[in-house]
Amino acid sequence: MHRSVIHCAGAAALLIVPVLAPAQEQISELAAQSPHQLSKEELQTLWPGASVSRVSARGNTHRWSNDADGTFIISSDNAAPGMRASSSAHGRWRILDDGRLCVTIEWRLNPTEDWCRFVFRTGDGYWTARSDASGEKVYRLEIRRPG
Repeated sequence: MHRSVIHCAGAAALLIVPVLAPAQEQISELAAQSPHQLSKEELQTLWPGASVSRVSARGNTHRWSNDADGTFIISSDNAAPGMRASSSAHGRWRILDDGRLCVTIEWRLNPTEDWCRFVFRTGDGYWTARSDASGEKVYRLEIRRPG
């Protein structure tokens, strides 16, 4: 009887791990999908007005829509264990001349998030990375244009 309880608890832990810490791929793992690094011009067409979502390393889903003036309001479901109710925060975005997308999110209860990354498109969607080095981690973004 005791063994089956341990076995069930172990299975439950295995099911929870992907939600708490989604696996991050590396650029080299996207090679089979022929990733295309978006240029500044391509980002300037794609990003303003786009709706974006991502899953954080903790398993929270974040959603926002980019305003043309470089701002957005982000919402988080805070679904990770131990998190409080859903929340929102103000954010800003900009595109640098070298094609990097920069995002700043002023979370109320967490430190400000501030990053700049290149955006890659594959047949599977959009990914961001700090550089195009083969070992660089990539982070998935769901990006949708209106209409």
